[in-house]
Order: sequence, then C-alpha cells, then structure tokens
Amino acid sequence: MAEIEKPSWPGEVEHLRYSDLDRIGVGKDGRLYWDGRPVQTEQRLAKFERVLAVIALVAVIIGGLSTLAQGVDAGHTVGCKFHCWSVGCQK
Repeated sequence: MAEIEKPSWPGEVEHLRYSDLDRIGVGKDGRLYWDGRPVQTEQRLAKFERVLAVIALVAVIIGGLSTLAQGVDAGHTVGCKFHCWSVGCQK
C-alpha cells in the first residue's frame, strides 16, 4: 500500500491503519466513538469565557446605543441650523 502524503500534518499525528478500523464506531445516537468512548467534536466555552463574552456583548450594545444617540443629536443640530424644524432648537 502506498504511503499517504501528509506534509501539513503535525509530527505526532499519524494516519489510520487498516488494523485501527475496529477501534472506531458510530453509535445509534449518530456520534463517533473511539475505543468505546465518544469522540469530542465540539468544545464549549469555559465559565469565565462566557462571562467575558457577556461583558463584551453589553459593552457593544452600550457603544451602539451611544453612537445612535450621538447621531440623533447631530442630526437634530443640523436640522436646526438649516431651519428644518424649530422644536428644541436654541434661539
């Protein structure tokens, strides 16, 4: 059997051999198993990472609302200068 080229594989990673095929399986739940243990195919965030994500989300929302408020204020100021409206304008 020809050797598989694996130039981009890390040094500690090897291809599956035919003799390894009896170690891999698929359960009735559709999950992949290796030696009877489920193979982890996803990684959840740690608690502190979730907390940091929520803090970042709140900061982004506050920043967006602040930008919206500045835009409304700037639009009102321009409207007053061009006499588009007079409500709330300084005389």
